[in-house]
Amino acid sequence: MASDTMTDEVSIRLTSQRDPHGHVAPGSELRAARDGGSWPTFEYREPGVHTDIDHASAITSYRDVRELLGSTAIINGQAAYNVAGSRAQQPGNLLFKNGAEHRRLRRILIRHFTVKRVAALRPRVEELVDGLLDTVAAQGPGTDLIENLTRPLPALVFCELMGVPYTHHQDILGWTQTLLSLDASFEENHAAAAAIKDFLTEIVRRVTREPGADLMSAIVAEGGDDLSEDEAVGMGTILLVAGMDTTSHSTALSILTLLQQPDQLAIVRAAGGLAEPATDELIRYLSPVPAAQLRCAAEDITLGENTLRAGDRVMFSLLAANWDPELIGSAPELDLTRPRPNHVGFGYGFHQCPGQHLARLEVSVTVTKLFERFPALAAVTDDSLDWNERGLIYGINRLPVTW
Repeated sequence: MASDTMTDEVSIRLTSQRDPHGHVAPGSELRAARDGGSWPTFEYREPGVHTDIDHASAITSYRDVRELLGSTAIINGQAAYNVAGSRAQQPGNLLFKNGAEHRRLRRILIRHFTVKRVAALRPRVEELVDGLLDTVAAQGPGTDLIENLTRPLPALVFCELMGVPYTHHQDILGWTQTLLSLDASFEENHAAAAAIKDFLTEIVRRVTREPGADLMSAIVAEGGDDLSEDEAVGMGTILLVAGMDTTSHSTALSILTLLQQPDQLAIVRAAGGLAEPATDELIRYLSPVPAAQLRCAAEDITLGENTLRAGDRVMFSLLAANWDPELIGSAPELDLTRPRPNHVGFGYGFHQCPGQHLARLEVSVTVTKLFERFPALAAVTDDSLDWNERGLIYGINRLPVTW
C-alpha cells in the first residue's frame, strides 16, 4: 500500500493506542497484544522519511521491551529506515547510530547530563519557572498553561544551555512540532529539518571561533578533531528535538492529571512538592513518549514463541510496558506513594534518553512551583482540552486554567 501524500489518513499506531475514555491507559487492542504475548504487525508511516505505508511488529510486554531494547541484535539507523536521504543518515544524531560510533558520541554528550550537573541547573530552572508564573499571574484566570508555561520552559532552558538568544524560541518550537507531527507533509518535515540544520550549523561555527561557557562550546571543545562539524550539528539536533515537546507534554499532562485526581495532588502538597519518585510515577502512568523509535532486527531473533527475521522492523510500546502487571501489579492507576517504578518511559538500554535527569527536574520544579503559587488552581473540563493523539509525543495542545 502506498500514498502520494502525508495527509492521507493512517490510523494511530498500535504501539501508541490509548483508551478513548480516559485518554491515558493503553487501548484495548494494545492491551490484548501485550496480555496475549504476541508481536502483531501494524501499519505506520514515518514522517519525513517516506510517503509509503509500511509495517512493523509491536513489542508490548515489559519483559520483552527490556530484553530487546537491551540487545545488540536490535539496531537503529539507516538499516531500519532504508530510504535514501532520510534523517537516519545524519552524522552525530545518536538516535540513528549503533555500536562504537554511538558509544563515542554518547560519551561526549552524557557527561553534561549527569545527576550532579543537572542538579546544579536547579536554581536557574527555578528562576525561569518563576518568571513564567509571573506571566501566568498577569494574564489572570483563563490563561493557557501550555502556551505560557509548559511549552516556553524547555525552549528557555535549551536557549540557556546553548547560549542562544531567547528570541529564537518560537522558531525552535515550530520546527520541533513539525518534525514530531504525523500529519505534516513530507515537504514540511524536511523544510523544518533543514531549518534546524542551518540554525545549529551557525551556532557550531560561532562557538568554534569564539567558545563560551555554553553546552555547545563544551561539546565542540571536548570532541576536538574526533568530532566533525556535521556531527556536532547532529548532536545539537537530538538535544533540540528530544528536549522540547517531550518535556512540555510531560509537564502539562502531569498538571492536568493532578488537577483531575485531587487525592494525588494532596500527596504532592503533603510532601512539599513533587519529589523525584513521584515524578517517575507520573511519567510511568502518562507515558508521553508512548513508543520507542523505529528499529530493526540485525539478525534472526526468537524470544519465547515469537520470532523476528533479520531486517524486520519493530516498534516498542513503552506505554503498554509501563502499564504491564509484571511491572506494577494489578493496580495500574496513578499512585504517588508507589516505590519508584523501574519504568521504561525514557526508553531502555543503549538508547535510553541521555537528558532524562533534566526532564525530571523541569517537570518537578514546574509542578511544585505552580501549585505553591496558585493553591486554588482549578481543574478544566474535558471538552476544553485538545488531545494531541496523532503526534509522536502524546499530550494536550491547550490547558486553560482558573484559580
